[in-house]
Amino acid sequence: MVLGLLFMLGLFLVLVFYALITFANRSFDFQVEAETDEAGVPPVTRTRESFQSSLASEGIPGVRMIGMPTARERFEQRIRIDQEMRNPNYEARVSAMDKVTLLDEMIRFQDEQMKTREPSREQLIRGRILFQALLRSAETDELRKLSGDYKTRLEDEYKSNYWAG
Repeated sequence: MVLGLLFMLGLFLVLVFYALITFANRSFDFQVEAETDEAGVPPVTRTRESFQSSLASEGIPGVRMIGMPTARERFEQRIRIDQEMRNPNYEARVSAMDKVTLLDEMIRFQDEQMKTREPSREQLIRGRILFQALLRSAETDELRKLSGDYKTRLEDEYKSNYWAG
């Protein structure tokens, strides 16, 4: 008897959950009618997309905010930064270095960066190239993590200081 009641209660909860899901889906597939404005413009039917864009402008969570980059915009930004942060001469010099020389260059770079308060654009570009090469040649997880984190920090600093867009 108790088992039957629990089964019925579970079935009831599943049906209620299904009804809520169905209602939620239907509530997103509606069209909103705007009231006539001061100029006497007749009601306008708005689609789901235009309604979501108006929600986004109001700051409703779950809707893409205006001004926030989309995945495509972030990808294009990444490509643009990769193109800007190039120094072919230094890249060639770093690619010819072995691991020990790369680590020596890293120490030199960090010493040079400690001496200056604000790193120059060229320093950030050289640092990114150096740590990218260290990341490629790293044999330990620690060196890979250090190189990757430092490279990302230099890119972020480059973006915040020198890159508009």
